[in-house]
Amino acid sequence: MKNKKMIMTILFIILVVLITAVTGIYALFTDKETLNNTMTVGYNNIEIIEDFQPPEEIKPGISFKKDVKVKNTGNCSCYFRVKAVFTNCDMMNYCHIDFNNTDFDYNESDGYYYYKEKINVGDISDSLFTTVSIDENSEQSALKDFDILIYAESYQSDGFDNYSSAWQNFQQNKNTTV
Repeated sequence: MKNKKMIMTILFIILVVLITAVTGIYALFTDKETLNNTMTVGYNNIEIIEDFQPPEEIKPGISFKKDVKVKNTGNCSCYFRVKAVFTNCDMMNYCHIDFNNTDFDYNESDGYYYYKEKINVGDISDSLFTTVSIDENSEQSALKDFDILIYAESYQSDGFDNYSSAWQNFQQNKNTTV
């Protein structure tokens, strides 16, 4: 009888150890914790803002307002560059534009004006130019209707110390992915 009690006690202890082990292993395999790491892709988006007051007639000696700025409408800061293109190339010879060479750097090789500072979300840049003047010594018969088209591109500023390194990176990536 004493052996029977001892065997029962040992079996009971083994049963308790097994139950504890099984529930521990079950808990180990069923325990879970969720951590949501939401990541969003930054995008840069810009909008050209223009205050344009066209003249009634194009004639020698007139000036008219064309104030060109850029607004950052994306969700991250960026650098941008702007190009002004005449639809009538001959009119370039008769026009003077007061380009802002303080806040913009002109690159003759690609024709872009590079804004020197990054532009933060929601901010508006300084003016690229504000006035277009027709040379007063030009012949009326040489003057033609024209538009000045504004084209702008942006590049995310994160990871770059200045506009020059950002656009060099852009050009390098453009050349290697094409």
